[in-house]
Amino acid sequence: MKYRWDIKYLYWGMTAFIVLALSILFHNSISKISSIFSSVGYFLNILKPVIYGIVIAYLLTPIVNFLEKKLLYKLYDKLSFDLSDKLKKFSRGFSVFIALALLLLMIYGLLYMLIPQLIDSISTFVISAPSYLDNFQDFVLDIMKNNPTLEEYFVTASEYFVDFLNDLLPQVKVFLSQLSSGIFDFFVVIKNVVIGFIISIYIMNSKEVFTGQAKKLIYALFKPRRANFYIESCRFVHKKFIGFILGKIIDSIIIGIICYIVTSIMKTPYNVLISVIIGVTNVIPFFGPYIGAVPSAFLILLVNPIQAIYFVIFIIILQTFDGNILGPRILSESTDLSSFWIIFAILLMGGLFGIIGMFIGVPLFAVIYAAIAGYINNLLRLKKMPTNHEDYLYLDHIELGHGAEKYGEFVYHNTEENINSTVADKEKNKSSAVNLAAFKDRVTDFLKNRKNK
Repeated sequence: MKYRWDIKYLYWGMTAFIVLALSILFHNSISKISSIFSSVGYFLNILKPVIYGIVIAYLLTPIVNFLEKKLLYKLYDKLSFDLSDKLKKFSRGFSVFIALALLLLMIYGLLYMLIPQLIDSISTFVISAPSYLDNFQDFVLDIMKNNPTLEEYFVTASEYFVDFLNDLLPQVKVFLSQLSSGIFDFFVVIKNVVIGFIISIYIMNSKEVFTGQAKKLIYALFKPRRANFYIESCRFVHKKFIGFILGKIIDSIIIGIICYIVTSIMKTPYNVLISVIIGVTNVIPFFGPYIGAVPSAFLILLVNPIQAIYFVIFIIILQTFDGNILGPRILSESTDLSSFWIIFAILLMGGLFGIIGMFIGVPLFAVIYAAIAGYINNLLRLKKMPTNHEDYLYLDHIELGHGAEKYGEFVYHNTEENINSTVADKEKNKSSAVNLAAFKDRVTDFLKNRKNK
Protein backbone atom coordinates (compact mmCIF):
# COMPACT_ATOMS: atom_id res chain seq x y z
CA MET A 1 0.00 0.00 0.00
CA LYS A 2 1.52 3.29 -1.10
CA TYR A 3 1.61 6.24 1.29
CA ARG A 4 0.06 9.41 -0.10
CA TRP A 5 1.16 12.87 0.97
CA ASP A 6 -1.67 15.04 2.19
CA ILE A 7 -0.82 18.60 1.18
CA LYS A 8 -3.09 19.94 3.93
CA TYR A 9 -1.00 18.36 6.72
CA LEU A 10 2.21 19.51 5.04
CA TYR A 11 0.84 23.06 4.94
CA TRP A 12 -0.14 23.02 8.64
CA GLY A 13 3.21 21.48 9.58
CA MET A 14 5.17 24.18 7.73
CA THR A 15 2.96 26.86 9.28
CA ALA A 16 3.58 25.49 12.79
CA PHE A 17 7.34 25.33 12.14
CA ILE A 18 7.47 28.92 10.87
CA VAL A 19 5.42 30.19 13.83
CA LEU A 20 7.66 28.31 16.28
CA ALA A 21 10.83 29.61 14.60
CA LEU A 22 9.56 33.19 14.62
CA SER A 23 8.56 32.85 18.30
CA ILE A 24 12.07 31.65 19.20
CA LEU A 25 13.61 34.48 17.16
CA PHE A 26 11.34 37.04 18.83
CA HIS A 27 12.17 35.69 22.31
CA ASN A 28 15.90 35.85 21.61
CA SER A 29 15.54 39.38 20.24
CA ILE A 30 13.71 40.54 23.38
CA SER A 31 16.25 38.90 25.70
CA LYS A 32 19.13 40.53 23.81
CA ILE A 33 17.44 43.88 23.11
CA SER A 34 20.18 45.86 24.85
CA SER A 35 22.91 44.28 22.73
CA ILE A 36 20.83 44.91 19.60
CA PHE A 37 20.42 48.58 20.50
CA SER A 38 24.13 48.88 21.28
CA SER A 39 24.98 47.31 17.90
CA VAL A 40 22.63 49.71 16.12
CA GLY A 41 24.12 52.62 18.08
CA TYR A 42 27.65 51.52 17.17
CA PHE A 43 26.65 51.26 13.50
CA LEU A 44 25.05 54.72 13.55
CA ASN A 45 28.11 56.14 15.32
CA ILE A 46 30.28 54.93 12.44
CA LEU A 47 27.90 56.55 9.93
CA LYS A 48 27.69 59.90 11.77
CA PRO A 49 29.72 61.78 9.12
CA VAL A 50 27.33 60.48 6.45
CA ILE A 51 24.31 61.48 8.57
CA TYR A 52 25.76 64.97 9.08
CA GLY A 53 26.40 65.22 5.36
CA ILE A 54 22.82 64.22 4.51
CA VAL A 55 21.42 66.77 6.98
CA ILE A 56 23.66 69.57 5.67
CA ALA A 57 22.79 68.72 2.05
CA TYR A 58 19.07 68.55 2.86
CA LEU A 59 19.10 72.00 4.48
CA LEU A 60 21.21 73.60 1.76
CA THR A 61 19.41 72.05 -1.23
CA PRO A 62 16.69 74.79 -1.36
CA ILE A 63 19.45 77.42 -1.56
CA VAL A 64 21.25 75.45 -4.29
CA ASN A 65 18.02 75.10 -6.28
CA PHE A 66 17.29 78.81 -5.93
CA LEU A 67 20.76 79.88 -7.06
CA GLU A 68 20.88 77.38 -9.89
CA LYS A 69 17.38 77.59 -11.39
CA LYS A 70 16.07 80.98 -10.31
CA LEU A 71 19.24 83.02 -10.84
CA LEU A 72 21.81 81.33 -13.09
CA TYR A 73 19.42 79.65 -15.53
CA LYS A 74 17.42 82.87 -15.95
CA LEU A 75 20.67 84.78 -16.42
CA TYR A 76 21.73 82.33 -19.16
CA ASP A 77 18.35 82.73 -20.81
CA LYS A 78 18.66 86.52 -20.86
CA LEU A 79 22.20 86.28 -22.26
CA SER A 80 20.99 83.72 -24.86
CA PHE A 81 23.50 81.07 -23.69
CA ASP A 82 22.95 77.45 -24.72
CA LEU A 83 22.48 75.33 -21.60
CA SER A 84 25.13 72.68 -22.30
CA ASP A 85 26.21 69.89 -19.96
CA LYS A 86 29.39 71.77 -19.03
CA LEU A 87 27.39 74.88 -18.17
CA LYS A 88 25.02 72.79 -16.06
CA LYS A 89 27.94 71.26 -14.15
CA PHE A 90 29.46 74.71 -13.62
CA SER A 91 26.10 76.08 -12.38
CA ARG A 92 25.68 73.20 -9.93
CA GLY A 93 29.22 73.48 -8.58
CA PHE A 94 29.00 77.26 -8.25
CA SER A 95 25.63 77.03 -6.46
CA VAL A 96 26.93 74.38 -4.04
CA PHE A 97 30.04 76.49 -3.33
CA ILE A 98 27.97 79.63 -2.62
CA ALA A 99 25.54 77.70 -0.37
CA LEU A 100 28.38 76.19 1.69
CA ALA A 101 30.15 79.55 1.83
CA LEU A 102 27.00 81.21 3.16
CA LEU A 103 26.64 78.51 5.83
CA LEU A 104 30.28 78.83 6.91
CA LEU A 105 29.99 82.62 6.91
CA MET A 106 26.92 82.42 9.14
CA ILE A 107 28.70 80.05 11.56
CA TYR A 108 31.75 82.32 11.62
CA GLY A 109 29.58 85.39 12.26
CA LEU A 110 27.81 83.69 15.16
CA LEU A 111 31.08 82.56 16.73
CA TYR A 112 32.62 85.99 16.16
CA MET A 113 29.77 87.63 18.04
CA LEU A 114 29.34 84.90 20.64
CA ILE A 115 32.83 84.00 21.83
CA PRO A 116 34.08 87.52 22.79
CA GLN A 117 30.83 88.25 24.63
CA LEU A 118 31.00 84.87 26.37
CA ILE A 119 34.61 85.40 27.46
CA ASP A 120 33.76 88.91 28.66
CA SER A 121 30.75 87.72 30.66
CA ILE A 122 32.73 84.90 32.29
CA SER A 123 35.64 87.17 33.20
CA THR A 124 33.25 89.82 34.57
CA PHE A 125 31.48 87.19 36.65
CA VAL A 126 34.77 85.84 38.05
CA ILE A 127 35.97 89.34 38.93
CA SER A 128 32.65 90.40 40.46
CA ALA A 129 31.89 87.11 42.23
CA PRO A 130 33.60 88.10 45.55
CA SER A 131 31.64 91.37 45.74
CA TYR A 132 28.39 89.51 44.92
CA LEU A 133 29.14 87.03 47.69
CA ASP A 134 29.96 89.79 50.20
CA ASN A 135 26.76 91.66 49.39
CA PHE A 136 24.72 88.49 49.78
CA GLN A 137 26.42 87.70 53.09
CA ASP A 138 25.77 91.22 54.44
CA PHE A 139 22.14 90.95 53.32
CA VAL A 140 21.69 87.64 55.15
CA LEU A 141 23.41 88.90 58.32
CA ASP A 142 21.19 91.99 58.42
CA ILE A 143 18.08 89.85 58.25
CA MET A 144 19.29 87.40 60.91
CA LYS A 145 20.06 90.13 63.42
CA ASN A 146 16.36 90.76 63.94
CA ASN A 147 15.26 87.11 63.63
CA PRO A 148 17.07 84.49 65.79
CA THR A 149 14.95 81.66 64.36
CA LEU A 150 16.25 82.32 60.84
CA GLU A 151 19.78 82.40 62.24
CA GLU A 152 19.36 78.86 63.59
CA TYR A 153 18.03 77.68 60.24
CA PHE A 154 20.94 79.36 58.48
CA VAL A 155 23.51 77.67 60.76
CA THR A 156 21.88 74.28 60.15
CA ALA A 157 21.82 74.90 56.40
CA SER A 158 25.49 75.93 56.51
CA GLU A 159 26.39 72.65 58.21
CA TYR A 160 24.53 70.69 55.55
CA PHE A 161 26.30 72.72 52.86
CA VAL A 162 29.74 71.96 54.37
CA ASP A 163 28.90 68.25 54.46
CA PHE A 164 27.76 68.49 50.85
CA LEU A 165 31.10 70.06 49.85
CA ASN A 166 32.99 67.33 51.67
CA ASP A 167 31.06 64.72 49.72
CA LEU A 168 31.49 66.67 46.50
CA LEU A 169 35.27 67.08 46.60
CA PRO A 170 36.05 63.37 45.93
CA GLN A 171 33.91 63.63 42.80
CA VAL A 172 36.05 66.43 41.35
CA LYS A 173 38.57 63.92 40.02
CA VAL A 174 35.80 62.01 38.27
CA PHE A 175 34.41 65.26 36.86
CA LEU A 176 37.81 66.27 35.49
CA SER A 177 38.21 62.92 33.76
CA GLN A 178 34.74 63.27 32.26
CA LEU A 179 35.61 66.81 31.17
CA SER A 180 38.70 65.58 29.36
CA SER A 181 36.66 62.87 27.62
CA GLY A 182 34.06 65.53 26.76
CA ILE A 183 36.76 67.67 25.12
CA PHE A 184 37.88 64.63 23.12
CA ASP A 185 34.26 63.97 22.06
CA PHE A 186 33.99 67.62 20.99
CA PHE A 187 36.93 67.24 18.61
CA VAL A 188 35.42 63.99 17.30
CA VAL A 189 32.20 65.88 16.53
CA ILE A 190 34.20 68.59 14.75
CA LYS A 191 35.92 65.89 12.70
CA ASN A 192 32.58 64.30 11.78
CA VAL A 193 31.12 67.69 10.82
CA VAL A 194 34.09 68.46 8.56
CA ILE A 195 33.74 65.08 6.83
CA GLY A 196 29.99 65.71 6.68
CA PHE A 197 30.61 68.97 4.80
CA ILE A 198 32.69 67.08 2.23
CA ILE A 199 30.03 64.36 1.87
CA SER A 200 27.30 67.00 1.47
CA ILE A 201 29.13 68.35 -1.60
CA TYR A 202 28.89 64.95 -3.30
CA ILE A 203 25.23 64.56 -2.30
CA MET A 204 24.21 68.00 -3.60
CA ASN A 205 26.14 67.52 -6.84
CA SER A 206 24.42 64.18 -7.51
CA LYS A 207 21.05 64.72 -5.82
CA GLU A 208 19.07 63.84 -8.99
CA VAL A 209 20.99 60.55 -9.29
CA PHE A 210 20.25 59.57 -5.69
CA THR A 211 16.59 60.53 -6.11
CA GLY A 212 16.32 58.46 -9.29
CA GLN A 213 17.95 55.45 -7.63
CA ALA A 214 15.52 55.69 -4.70
CA LYS A 215 12.51 55.80 -7.06
CA LYS A 216 13.93 52.87 -9.03
CA LEU A 217 14.22 50.82 -5.82
CA ILE A 218 10.66 51.66 -4.72
CA TYR A 219 9.15 50.69 -8.09
CA ALA A 220 11.20 47.48 -8.07
CA LEU A 221 9.95 46.43 -4.63
CA PHE A 222 6.29 47.47 -4.86
CA LYS A 223 3.46 47.55 -7.35
CA PRO A 224 3.09 50.84 -9.29
CA ARG A 225 0.00 51.97 -7.37
CA ARG A 226 1.61 51.43 -3.97
CA ALA A 227 4.93 52.85 -5.18
CA ASN A 228 3.16 56.01 -6.38
CA PHE A 229 1.59 56.33 -2.93
CA TYR A 230 4.97 55.98 -1.18
CA ILE A 231 6.65 58.53 -3.45
CA GLU A 232 3.79 60.99 -2.98
CA SER A 233 4.05 60.45 0.80
CA CYS A 234 7.77 61.22 0.65
CA ARG A 235 7.01 64.46 -1.19
CA PHE A 236 4.45 65.35 1.48
CA VAL A 237 6.96 64.63 4.27
CA HIS A 238 9.60 66.74 2.49
CA LYS A 239 7.14 69.62 2.08
CA LYS A 240 6.25 69.56 5.78
CA PHE A 241 9.83 69.28 7.00
CA ILE A 242 11.53 71.76 4.72
CA GLY A 243 8.68 74.27 5.01
CA PHE A 244 8.75 74.17 8.79
CA ILE A 245 12.54 74.13 9.22
CA LEU A 246 13.28 76.94 6.76
CA GLY A 247 10.34 78.97 8.04
CA LYS A 248 11.50 78.52 11.62
CA ILE A 249 15.06 79.54 10.75
CA ILE A 250 13.81 82.74 9.10
CA ASP A 251 11.53 83.39 12.07
CA SER A 252 14.43 82.87 14.51
CA ILE A 253 16.70 85.27 12.59
CA ILE A 254 14.01 87.96 12.71
CA ILE A 255 13.42 87.37 16.44
CA GLY A 256 17.19 87.58 17.11
CA ILE A 257 17.42 90.88 15.21
CA ILE A 258 14.40 92.32 17.06
CA CYS A 259 15.92 91.22 20.38
CA TYR A 260 19.24 92.87 19.49
CA ILE A 261 17.57 96.16 18.52
CA VAL A 262 15.39 96.33 21.64
CA THR A 263 18.15 95.28 24.06
CA SER A 264 20.48 97.86 22.48
CA ILE A 265 17.86 100.57 23.05
CA MET A 266 17.36 99.33 26.63
CA LYS A 267 21.18 99.25 27.07
CA THR A 268 20.98 95.68 28.32
CA PRO A 269 24.39 94.16 29.15
CA TYR A 270 25.67 91.39 26.84
CA ASN A 271 23.00 92.27 24.29
CA VAL A 272 24.81 90.53 21.40
CA LEU A 273 25.29 87.30 23.36
CA ILE A 274 21.69 87.37 24.61
CA SER A 275 20.27 88.06 21.15
CA VAL A 276 22.19 85.10 19.70
CA ILE A 277 20.92 82.83 22.50
CA ILE A 278 17.32 83.95 22.02
CA GLY A 279 17.56 83.58 18.22
CA VAL A 280 19.09 80.09 18.35
CA THR A 281 16.72 78.70 20.99
CA ASN A 282 13.73 80.19 19.15
CA VAL A 283 14.13 77.36 16.62
CA ILE A 284 12.53 75.15 19.30
CA PRO A 285 8.78 75.80 18.97
CA PHE A 286 6.82 77.30 21.88
CA PHE A 287 9.38 76.67 24.67
CA GLY A 288 12.44 77.96 22.80
CA PRO A 289 12.38 81.66 23.79
CA TYR A 290 11.78 80.77 27.44
CA ILE A 291 14.63 78.24 27.41
CA GLY A 292 16.96 80.93 26.09
CA ALA A 293 15.56 83.58 28.42
CA VAL A 294 16.58 81.73 31.62
CA PRO A 295 20.41 81.91 31.19
CA SER A 296 20.11 85.34 29.56
CA ALA A 297 18.11 86.75 32.48
CA PHE A 298 20.63 85.24 34.91
CA LEU A 299 23.53 86.97 33.14
CA ILE A 300 21.71 90.31 33.27
CA LEU A 301 20.73 89.72 36.91
CA LEU A 302 24.39 89.51 37.94
CA VAL A 303 25.00 92.97 36.49
CA ASN A 304 21.71 94.85 36.87
CA PRO A 305 18.66 93.21 38.56
CA ILE A 306 16.28 95.94 37.33
CA GLN A 307 17.36 95.36 33.75
CA ALA A 308 16.72 91.63 34.26
CA ILE A 309 13.08 92.39 35.17
CA TYR A 310 12.68 94.57 32.09
CA PHE A 311 14.25 91.85 29.96
CA VAL A 312 11.84 89.16 31.23
CA ILE A 313 8.86 91.43 30.46
CA PHE A 314 10.27 92.06 26.98
CA ILE A 315 10.72 88.30 26.31
CA ILE A 316 7.08 87.66 27.27
CA ILE A 317 5.94 90.39 24.85
CA LEU A 318 8.31 89.10 22.15
CA GLN A 319 7.07 85.52 22.49
CA THR A 320 3.45 86.71 22.34
CA PHE A 321 4.21 88.64 19.16
CA ASP A 322 6.06 85.69 17.62
CA GLY A 323 3.47 83.09 18.58
CA ASN A 324 0.42 85.04 17.43
CA ILE A 325 1.58 87.31 14.59
CA LEU A 326 5.07 86.67 13.16
CA GLY A 327 5.26 82.88 13.44
CA PRO A 328 1.88 82.07 11.84
CA ARG A 329 2.57 84.49 8.94
CA ILE A 330 5.94 82.89 8.16
CA LEU A 331 5.10 79.26 8.79
CA SER A 332 1.63 79.57 7.21
CA GLU A 333 0.21 76.05 6.82
CA SER A 334 3.49 74.15 7.17
CA THR A 335 2.26 72.08 10.13
CA ASP A 336 -1.56 72.43 10.39
CA LEU A 337 -1.28 71.67 14.12
CA SER A 338 -3.07 73.41 16.96
CA SER A 339 -1.19 74.77 19.98
CA PHE A 340 -2.13 71.70 22.05
CA TRP A 341 -0.63 69.28 19.52
CA ILE A 342 2.51 71.43 19.17
CA ILE A 343 3.11 71.25 22.95
CA PHE A 344 2.29 67.52 22.89
CA ALA A 345 4.76 66.93 20.03
CA ILE A 346 7.56 68.88 21.74
CA LEU A 347 7.13 67.04 25.05
CA LEU A 348 6.82 63.61 23.43
CA MET A 349 9.65 63.93 20.90
CA GLY A 350 11.86 65.83 23.33
CA GLY A 351 11.42 63.07 25.91
CA LEU A 352 12.22 60.37 23.35
CA PHE A 353 15.05 61.98 21.38
CA GLY A 354 16.28 64.87 23.56
CA ILE A 355 17.11 68.27 22.12
CA ILE A 356 17.05 66.91 18.52
CA GLY A 357 13.52 65.68 19.14
CA MET A 358 12.45 69.16 20.24
CA PHE A 359 13.79 70.59 16.96
CA ILE A 360 12.19 68.06 14.60
CA GLY A 361 9.28 66.99 16.83
CA VAL A 362 6.68 69.37 15.40
CA PRO A 363 7.14 68.61 11.66
CA LEU A 364 7.55 64.88 12.39
CA PHE A 365 4.39 64.79 14.46
CA ALA A 366 2.61 66.87 11.79
CA VAL A 367 3.36 64.12 9.26
CA ILE A 368 2.10 61.42 11.64
CA TYR A 369 -0.98 63.49 12.42
CA ALA A 370 -1.71 64.03 8.72
CA ALA A 371 -1.28 60.29 7.99
CA ILE A 372 -3.73 59.32 10.75
CA ALA A 373 -6.20 62.02 9.68
CA GLY A 374 -5.98 60.84 6.06
CA TYR A 375 -6.63 57.24 7.10
CA ILE A 376 -9.68 58.27 9.17
CA ASN A 377 -11.04 60.43 6.33
CA ASN A 378 -10.62 57.54 3.92
CA LEU A 379 -12.65 55.28 6.22
CA LEU A 380 -15.39 57.93 6.36
CA ARG A 381 -15.41 58.30 2.57
CA LEU A 382 -15.87 54.54 2.19
CA LYS A 383 -18.91 54.87 4.44
CA LYS A 384 -20.08 57.88 2.38
CA MET A 385 -19.95 60.14 5.43
CA PRO A 386 -18.61 63.74 5.63
CA THR A 387 -14.94 64.11 6.52
CA ASN A 388 -15.06 67.66 7.90
CA HIS A 389 -14.90 67.72 11.70
CA GLU A 390 -17.33 70.66 11.94
CA ASP A 391 -20.14 68.26 10.99
CA TYR A 392 -19.52 66.31 14.20
CA LEU A 393 -19.13 69.18 16.68
CA TYR A 394 -22.75 69.28 17.84
CA LEU A 395 -23.88 65.94 16.46
CA ASP A 396 -26.51 64.18 18.56
CA HIS A 397 -26.82 60.98 16.51
CA ILE A 398 -27.02 59.68 12.96
CA GLU A 399 -30.31 58.23 11.80
CA LEU A 400 -29.93 54.81 10.23
CA GLY A 401 -30.69 54.64 6.52
CA HIS A 402 -33.15 52.42 4.71
CA GLY A 403 -32.51 49.95 1.93
CA ALA A 404 -29.15 50.35 0.20
CA GLU A 405 -28.36 53.54 2.09
CA LYS A 406 -26.34 52.56 5.15
CA TYR A 407 -26.29 55.93 6.89
CA GLY A 408 -29.09 58.46 7.03
CA GLU A 409 -29.43 62.04 8.17
CA PHE A 410 -27.22 63.79 10.74
CA VAL A 411 -29.26 64.89 13.77
CA TYR A 412 -27.89 67.84 15.77
CA HIS A 413 -28.59 69.28 19.21
CA ASN A 414 -31.58 71.64 19.18
CA THR A 415 -29.72 74.81 20.11
CA GLU A 416 -29.50 77.83 17.82
CA GLU A 417 -26.16 78.85 19.40
CA ASN A 418 -24.55 75.53 18.52
CA ILE A 419 -25.95 75.64 15.00
CA ASN A 420 -24.70 79.20 14.43
CA SER A 421 -21.28 78.30 15.86
CA THR A 422 -21.02 75.33 13.56
CA VAL A 423 -21.98 77.41 10.54
CA ALA A 424 -19.42 80.07 11.51
CA ASP A 425 -16.72 77.42 11.85
CA LYS A 426 -17.54 76.06 8.44
CA GLU A 427 -17.39 79.53 6.88
CA LYS A 428 -13.88 79.98 8.27
CA ASN A 429 -12.74 76.68 6.79
CA LYS A 430 -12.59 77.44 3.07
CA SER A 431 -11.13 74.05 2.23
CA SER A 432 -14.12 72.17 3.63
CA ALA A 433 -15.27 69.33 1.41
CA VAL A 434 -18.85 69.53 2.71
CA ASN A 435 -21.19 71.99 1.05
CA LEU A 436 -22.12 74.74 3.52
CA ALA A 437 -25.49 75.41 1.93
CA ALA A 438 -26.44 71.74 2.20
CA PHE A 439 -25.34 71.77 5.83
CA LYS A 440 -27.55 74.79 6.60
CA ASP A 441 -30.46 73.13 4.81
CA ARG A 442 -30.06 69.99 6.91
CA VAL A 443 -29.99 72.05 10.10
CA THR A 444 -33.03 74.13 9.05
CA ASP A 445 -35.05 71.04 8.11
CA PHE A 446 -34.11 69.43 11.38
CA LEU A 447 -35.30 72.44 13.41
CA LYS A 448 -38.56 72.64 11.43
CA ASN A 449 -39.25 68.95 11.97
CA ARG A 450 -38.59 69.28 15.70
CA LYS A 451 -40.94 72.29 15.94
CA ASN A 452 -43.65 70.47 14.00
CA LYS A 453 -43.42 67.54 16.33
